[in-house]
Amino acid sequence: MQAAAGERGSAALERSFEAGPLGFVLGDRDGVVKLISVDAASQAQDGPVGAIVREVSGATTDGLNKAAVIALIKAANRPLMIKFGAPAL
Repeated sequence: MQAAAGERGSAALERSFEAGPLGFVLGDRDGVVKLISVDAASQAQDGPVGAIVREVSGATTDGLNKAAVIALIKAANRPLMIKFGAPAL
């Protein structure tokens, strides 16, 4: 995962996913879409559980629910880029 300067002044992690299963579960929590769990033997094995999904292939996820974020992921070309931000405190 690459560290990058995130929006709202927090660090962000950007992860690239190739074709095939991504290996994580998303959930709506606290009004944002978060990474809930990660399959240890998947492309997402080093995924930041609890992190907020900020962008999918350059499209912001602000204001989107889980279903809308999943739709962005399904529609995106591979390699798929997802930017994760630190959970809000």
